[in-house]
Amino acid sequence: MSANVIKSVVFDLDGTLYDEGGCYSAAMAAAAAVAAERYGIAADEFRSEAKVQFAWQEERFPDQAALHDRHMRFQRILEAHGKPPSGAWQIAQSYWEAYLEAMRVRPDAADTLASLRARGLRVGVGTNMTCAMQLSKIERLGLGRFLDFIVSSEEAGCEKPNPRFFSLVCEKARCAAGEVLFCGDNLALDARGAKAAGMRGVWLVTASGQSPADAPDVESVLSLSAIVALLSGGSQQ
Repeated sequence: MSANVIKSVVFDLDGTLYDEGGCYSAAMAAAAAVAAERYGIAADEFRSEAKVQFAWQEERFPDQAALHDRHMRFQRILEAHGKPPSGAWQIAQSYWEAYLEAMRVRPDAADTLASLRARGLRVGVGTNMTCAMQLSKIERLGLGRFLDFIVSSEEAGCEKPNPRFFSLVCEKARCAAGEVLFCGDNLALDARGAKAAGMRGVWLVTASGQSPADAPDVESVLSLSAIVALLSGGSQQ
């Protein structure tokens, strides 16, 4: 456990402050329905081609937020079918509205963020993805009022676990890396990435079949509220 006094606590967003289970399937179902209705692209074909385009984005933008851009992904599908590429806007809008509707904020998220701010800590979000979309999620979840700052990979110009991402987190946290606790559900990107950057990396264990014992090299918690107890030296459960 770090001996540094923690001055800022930063959370990943997707899968950490809300449960994203079911979000992607609901979003793709909505997008595929629009593609089928307006452009005659079969749902299964649309889903398959979306995976191909995602792979293309990962190869072309391996460390940039553009790899998450659904508008671009759907635009390329329409172009491949000889359909108007501008239609990707409506498909993407349907995708994201369904995604936002399916989100479920973690029940202890608001109280945890409020408790941390009440302690005088700077509270932030550090997330891979485009800025606009992550701001939309935070607003829909009703958590914006508890945050002092947000860092997206689009703003950082790189994806977690790139050290430059965590450097921007420190800049916005207004403190040294060793004074930041970074918590997220992705072991490699969040907990280990933050720890490698000199922060106190904490893994939020959320997936079935996973346990803190799977990663003895980092601290782990089973709930967001456990972060408050962790800072007080209490239980991590």
